[in-house]
Amino acid sequence: MATPTYIALATTTLSSAVGSVTFSSIPAGYRDLVLVAEGLTSGATSNVRMQFNSDTGNNYSLVPS
Repeated sequence: MATPTYIALATTTLSSAVGSVTFSSIPAGYRDLVLVAEGLTSGATSNVRMQFNSDTGNNYSLVPS
């Protein structure tokens, strides 16, 4: 089995909270897309949500760190 290799297609660092982040011009030909996100929350409740395009389904994998 081949060893997986990640190629950074984009890197974004935010300096404040935003409602959305857009990644564009992702080249065709990749089988999988891995998004790595690190965030800070305030208070006792963590409420981080991600939605891709208009997809509101529950069909993505989550690997907590």
